[in-house]
Amino acid sequence: MEAARIPWRPLGRLLVEQGLLSEDELERALEQQALTGRRLGETLVELEFVSHPALSRALAEQYGIELKSETGFGTGLRAKIERRHDQDREQETARPEQQSSDTAPALSLVPEPVTPEPDALDSEDLLLVQLEEQWAKLAAAEERLLEAKREVTVLRRAVRHRRDQAVRLVERVRTRNRRIDELSASERDELALVNELTALRWEVRHRRDQAVRLVERVRTRNRRIDELSASERDQVSELTALRRAVEHRRDHAIRLLERIRTRDRHIAELSASELAQVNELTMLRWEVSHRRDQAVRLVERVRARDSRIDELSAKERDELVQVHELTALRWEVSHRRAQAARFVQRIRSRDRRIAELSATEREELAHASELTALRRAMWHRRAQAVRLVERIRRRDRRIAELSATEPKPPEPDSKAPFGHLIYAQLPGRYVLVERDGAPPEPDARLELPEIGDETVLVDRVGRSPLPNDARPCAFAQQLSPSDD
Repeated sequence: MEAARIPWRPLGRLLVEQGLLSEDELERALEQQALTGRRLGETLVELEFVSHPALSRALAEQYGIELKSETGFGTGLRAKIERRHDQDREQETARPEQQSSDTAPALSLVPEPVTPEPDALDSEDLLLVQLEEQWAKLAAAEERLLEAKREVTVLRRAVRHRRDQAVRLVERVRTRNRRIDELSASERDELALVNELTALRWEVRHRRDQAVRLVERVRTRNRRIDELSASERDQVSELTALRRAVEHRRDHAIRLLERIRTRDRHIAELSASELAQVNELTMLRWEVSHRRDQAVRLVERVRARDSRIDELSAKERDELVQVHELTALRWEVSHRRAQAARFVQRIRSRDRRIAELSATEREELAHASELTALRRAMWHRRAQAVRLVERIRRRDRRIAELSATEPKPPEPDSKAPFGHLIYAQLPGRYVLVERDGAPPEPDARLELPEIGDETVLVDRVGRSPLPNDARPCAFAQQLSPSDD
């Protein structure tokens, strides 16, 4: 239980309403309080605007405390103090009027000085104020204690009620268990079915109540949405979308954190070798996915380029081939020029080194140069022989295939094209290579020893970019190191 709340009013306003203080005196007391910083009650008593008993009654009324009647040795002391205070206030208010209305001459009889009697009630006033303050505190403490006793009584009743409920519930459970123990097997099965049916009924009611509450909430929300303006609806929609996004991000973060914890537990259980194998496998998976993405992008670029080329007319294709030719020639010229500059620089460096050598060193250098030239010639001849053997084998296979499929080989035509071209796109240049035999198939890998250790991938086979050339041409691109 909560105690009844008492409407609090300011002390000065309460004294004015009771007629114990005027507005002017209240303003003077407030000014004095602002200067001294003391309490308003102390300031009023110090200025002799209000007596101690009147102030005590006002404080008791302000805090809702009822002062008891005077008993014991202090009986009648409060009333006597108040009467004396009222007489002093009447004399002070009447003195200015008497002085203003006095028309006596300047010379007047001076009364004999009267020795003031010591005020024996000052100490009693102070004791009375202290006793009243203690009475007020005691009354407030008694009120709080009474309120606490009431709350304790209510709590004890609630505890007894709960305990009685628990005792009755335990008794009902024991009675039900005894009845179940006395039942047969069939009756127990029927009881289990009844319990299941009851549980299902409770669940159906619970679901129905949930559905009713959900429908009510939806209707309330729809009514609120209908009452909103267009801007408020947009704000509600944005807020709902943001909440869903935040919930999705939070769920995703939770799942990711759980996966990381699971992986950390697995890693903690692995040995050093198994952990190294797992890391290596992860790196391989990443590399495979990266290569696959690169291949997909490359195929997409090739398809886009082929589609653009297919959309061109014959004249535009010829112009495109000429542009590619011109670009390839420009790149080749720049490449040759750079090669020539590097070659000249190497020759000059070698000549400077040779000029610095002695006669015996020059002879040894000549022998080494001859040996190097012989080795290069031998490697070149061997490569030529390998290519020649490969070409002969391919030609023999083609002849065998033609002889197996056709009864009679066609007569050779002197005007038929012999060989094919390879139009390779390399970094910074284009290369056109002539070869014998049939062109390679698309997606085939070719080595170009004529221009260096280059490996290219055939994109498609089409017409020769050279004018008046009927030979087929294999258009190829250089393979990156990651595609090998």
